Amino acid sequence: MSFLRKALIALVVVAGLLATAIMVSASVWPTINRVETGKTIEYPKLLPRTYQLGYDRVYDEALAAARDREGWAVTQEDRASGVIKAEMTMRLTGWRHQIQVNVKKRSPFVSRVHVASEGHDAPGDLGQNARNIADYFESLDGRLGAAKIE
Repeated sequence: MSFLRKALIALVVVAGLLATAIMVSASVWPTINRVETGKTIEYPKLLPRTYQLGYDRVYDEALAAARDREGWAVTQEDRASGVIKAEMTMRLTGWRHQIQVNVKKRSPFVSRVHVASEGHDAPGDLGQNARNIADYFESLDGRLGAAKIE
């Protein structure tokens, strides 16, 4: 068998394995492009977080957590409205995700953080938007000293 024929067979096998992996991944994660805390029924455990801390402290740490996320670029911040916007690009695919963090003052010593992540480039996000939110909250919880309760 010639080298070219062996290489072609190997390429077909790799392409088949890749297609199979994509199909399996698509069956594991819902094919949605937007995930919001407390609003996406496919991810009932992704809820807004309430912190017993003042608004300024929570906003500062929310902004710092967004800036420190690998692959995230903060595109807009507005302390007065509590909005932080960022964009994240996936390394392998180049797909972009827009993330919006909303910090709301509930009382002088209670603040709530709501996050939405949305991808526009792909037919489904393969769970990336939910991972964006979960990883962000893990980082924010660590910054604010919040205990993880399950």
